[in-house]
Amino acid sequence: MRLREWRLTQKLTLAQAADQFGIPHARTFQRYETGAVVPDAPFVLKAFELSDGAVTGHDFYLQRAEFLSTPADLTPKEAAE
Repeated sequence: MRLREWRLTQKLTLAQAADQFGIPHARTFQRYETGAVVPDAPFVLKAFELSDGAVTGHDFYLQRAEFLSTPADLTPKEAAE
């Protein structure tokens, strides 16, 4: 399960999720969700623990690969089509 999917199932805002993870800025959390930034190992472990194993390190790898393969001139909606 991707981090964003988990956050939405928990009905958390970006700010609430960032606070739960001990991250001072919601924007940083959003960058982890999109794959724009690769989180460090302690964050990945915390995601695994808080999600009861639903979010794994492999999910972050997949999100990063998707982010890197999306052309920069396309919006996420266009890239999904």
